Parts: sequence; C-alpha cells; structure tokens
Amino acid sequence: MERRALEQKIEKSKCAVVVLIDELDRVEDAEVREVAQLVKAVGDIRGVSYLVAYDQQRVVEALGRGVGEERRQSGENYLEKIIQHPIPLRPLFQSDTE
Repeated sequence: MERRALEQKIEKSKCAVVVLIDELDRVEDAEVREVAQLVKAVGDIRGVSYLVAYDQQRVVEALGRGVGEERRQSGENYLEKIIQHPIPLRPLFQSDTE
C-alpha cells in the first residue's frame, strides 16, 4: 500500500529519484549485508534507481558465506542478485588529471 502510494507520487511529480550509496565497502560486513538486503527489498520501486559505489572484492567478501572459494562464490552470487548493471571503473591516476 505504501509502495503504491510512493510510486504514484513519483509518477505524478514527473521526476526520477536516484539514491546514491557511496563507499559501501568502507563499512562493517554486517552493515554491507544490511544495505544489500535493503536495496534488494526496495530496489524495484518504480521511478527509483540506486547507484551504489563500492570495491567489488571487498563487498563480495562481506556478502559471502563459508570460507575461501565458497565465500567468494556465494558473495558474487548474492551481488549479482542486487546489482543489475555493474560498471567497473579503473582507479584515477595523477596523469589522468593533467
């Protein structure tokens, strides 16, 4: 009911909402999981998009269960469920700014 009301308000306003979550990789593992669960739970609200910035290796490790390769694989599988279009970026080097 609240979801429908929110979607109607967004549609009526004729605007899009973008939620930016930056530095997800810099919080504790439990917090990474909580944010991932939140995005997964509300990620399909019509008119709302999420831009999540993170270090993939760190977030995969935080989301994973088990040890070693099992942990990496389970973390990657979970991340694939919530990130629809990953855009990997390379680090910015000093020469890039010149």
